[in-house]
Amino acid sequence: MTVTIKDIAKSAGVSYSTVSKALRNSSLVKQPTKEKIRAIALELGYEPNLAAQVLVSRKTFTIGVVWPSVDREMQAALITLLNNQLEEEGYTTLISINDISRSVKAFQRLQVDAMLIFDDQQHQDTLPKTTIPTVLFGLKERSQFPVIDVNRHEAVKKITEYVIEEGALSILYAGLTEGEDPLQAAKFEGFLAATSSLQGATAVYNTKGLNRLDGYKAMKAILQLGSPPHAIIFGSYDLTVGAIDAIHELNITKTNHLRIASYDNMSGHHELTFPVLFTGVPLTIIVETLVDKLLQAADGQPVTSISLDPVIHPSDIL
Repeated sequence: MTVTIKDIAKSAGVSYSTVSKALRNSSLVKQPTKEKIRAIALELGYEPNLAAQVLVSRKTFTIGVVWPSVDREMQAALITLLNNQLEEEGYTTLISINDISRSVKAFQRLQVDAMLIFDDQQHQDTLPKTTIPTVLFGLKERSQFPVIDVNRHEAVKKITEYVIEEGALSILYAGLTEGEDPLQAAKFEGFLAATSSLQGATAVYNTKGLNRLDGYKAMKAILQLGSPPHAIIFGSYDLTVGAIDAIHELNITKTNHLRIASYDNMSGHHELTFPVLFTGVPLTIIVETLVDKLLQAADGQPVTSISLDPVIHPSDIL
């Protein structure tokens, strides 16, 4: 005879809903209760009927994620943490790095419960029509969808003002300063806003990319200038790691009074062997917020946009 969730609920003395949540590892069920229910399910020989679960709950317990790439460390770390936390909530993460229109259509066919789109090109005006509850990770302004905005403009503005207050008389921004990426444009605009009234010298270096090699090449070029700046603000964690590679190759030490600052959401900086000042929303907070919003969307609840507050923190190397 086939064992059902109702059989487990009867043996455990809990509701059908509690068993369903426990078997999906939902955080809404206390750990001792989960363990009791799983033990009973194992003892009874329960095998989940996925098709039946979908029919009963009208949910597939899948989240679709449209992601540009995972070749940068921060993006890879974010998607890994996101996948792990969604798994703890009983959801499977489906990731697509295809064209956004094809990705959305594919997720529509797969009937995902909610969808997250990494919006680095302001896609919201051209998204194909979809009934999937959608959350964007991008810029809050002018969006018709709920957005998680990590306030990149304010983060770079804040850290630039910080190094000015420290006494830096010449500052250079190194990052993507041209192109159609609104997320990178927001960072650059933050730098310009902070330095608009600065009496010292400011400069800009367009890295033309955001990877480690781009940072390495940029740093070597900057340090070969006749008068290197007192402070350099890098637009991404990967750029900063590459820049430090160049610093060590050229035997630059912290006694050279070169201040390095960086936009960054990474929670750890174990690779870094040079003092760096970081700004951004911690990765753990970003992921917690994304999961919360996606679960709301998957449950059919209304989802509102939110702007997260960036913080400034030093690396462990002093």
